[in-house]
Amino acid sequence: MASWRLLALLAIGLGVLALRGCERYTQEFQTLPALDWLDAGPFSQAGAVPPAAELGRGMAQAAPYLPLRDDAVPYSPDVAPPGRTQVTASGVRDAARISFGIGSAVAPAPPGRDEVSVSLEVIVFYRIQRAAAWAELLTREMDIRDPQSGALQFRTGGPDGPDRVWVTVPREATARTGESTVLGDRGPVTFELKARIVRSTMQDPRELVELAGRAEALARATAAAWTAWLIRQPGV
Repeated sequence: MASWRLLALLAIGLGVLALRGCERYTQEFQTLPALDWLDAGPFSQAGAVPPAAELGRGMAQAAPYLPLRDDAVPYSPDVAPPGRTQVTASGVRDAARISFGIGSAVAPAPPGRDEVSVSLEVIVFYRIQRAAAWAELLTREMDIRDPQSGALQFRTGGPDGPDRVWVTVPREATARTGESTVLGDRGPVTFELKARIVRSTMQDPRELVELAGRAEALARATAAAWTAWLIRQPGV
């Protein structure tokens, strides 16, 4: 009789551990392992989509006025502190980040000109629903603060448009910097584009408002050009 009680307690303990493991996995990845396997296999909608790095490099065709700064590198999409939540994207086929701009060691800005940079993060999910859900989660985060830098932002575009647009509050941005972000999804692809304009010398703090406005215009124009190129790619 005692052995049956011991087995029953052991079974209960293992059941609690399994339940806790599923809760932790679901909390971090927003899914279950079996669903991820199905997404990557028979239910994948991203079979014809080019690699994320190749999609990122498409910026060179969409916005040839911005020379390459840092070539595409893979990364793992997540939300972590200073963001409100801690979540790792699930159902990701591949992801890459790349940057373009004028004003670095690779492409120095002309004397007296502002430094201009555009960074692009591209995530290819196995399913369209995953891409839309990740964009929605990032939207909720960015409506409060930038989950990467913690900077306060205000939204200037969406939800009526295809993409969401934010401008970093000038006093929150890096010194002498105007910053704006565009977030969107097309098919199984989610992207985040961030434009920055840095002025080496600044006499009047009100110039920050000008830089923020120029950064927003640059982010909108560059995102529009790149997404117009993106939707012509296979599988998108």
